[in-house]
Amino acid sequence: MRERFHTYSQVLQLNTETLLAFKYAPDGLMRGLQMFTVVALAAGLGLWLGIPVQLDRPVLYEELGSAQGVIDNLANSVEPFLAQNIPYLESPQELAGVIGEGAQAASDTVNELLLMAETEAEQLSPPLGPRVSRVIRLIGQWISVPFAIIAEWLPLALVAMLVAKLLGGRATLSQHLTAVLLAAAPLVLLLPSYIPYLGSIMPITFAYAISLFANIIALVGLAWAALILIKGLALAHEFSWARAAGVLLLSWLALYVLLPLSGILIAGYILPL
Repeated sequence: MRERFHTYSQVLQLNTETLLAFKYAPDGLMRGLQMFTVVALAAGLGLWLGIPVQLDRPVLYEELGSAQGVIDNLANSVEPFLAQNIPYLESPQELAGVIGEGAQAASDTVNELLLMAETEAEQLSPPLGPRVSRVIRLIGQWISVPFAIIAEWLPLALVAMLVAKLLGGRATLSQHLTAVLLAAAPLVLLLPSYIPYLGSIMPITFAYAISLFANIIALVGLAWAALILIKGLALAHEFSWARAAGVLLLSWLALYVLLPLSGILIAGYILPL
């Protein structure tokens, strides 16, 4: 464990010997994948910091039951309110009674609808209860964090492999992907960004401050990861830092600018106005 932590710290420091050791190790890709998975799960722990928000969220059928009481109180207050505030009429009590009866009838109709909705919502409630189900769903979300990050990174990694080869890169696909996986080492700093908005359990100013802090830390982590990726690509493909940075920039432009523009142009050509 101590050795793995030391290796992890060396990757964070952009240590050349450590990055080359991963490149030439027969199990370098597997070790890089293990490090990536641990880092992604560590970042996903931010989801668990927001569990009070998940458990504090109201249950639908409980909210519908509360709404019935609110409507009843509103309907019952209509007649007294009108009787006290329309003294200029000759028979305020009579008029207030008529309007009050209408309000009560409308209240009864709405309550019947709410009762039907409450019954249906309760029948659709998970067998273990909504709050237990939320915890189970949270576990699933946490476990899926590594897969979500890989799904975001893999297209860019594959495009970068093609661009690097066009620019004279020499890395194998395994060595290239190892460099990409190692670049995820600083992404543990994404942990605060996985914390959901906490405005329901604390003052809004504090909740916004936490969100702002999470965004700043996330930017630091992404910039750090970009530096490791540039050096990792340079070592893996045996070319300069500048060319590695160019590979990353061209890959980003190809994937997120040229590809969408090409899709728009092709769609405009195929689908006539």
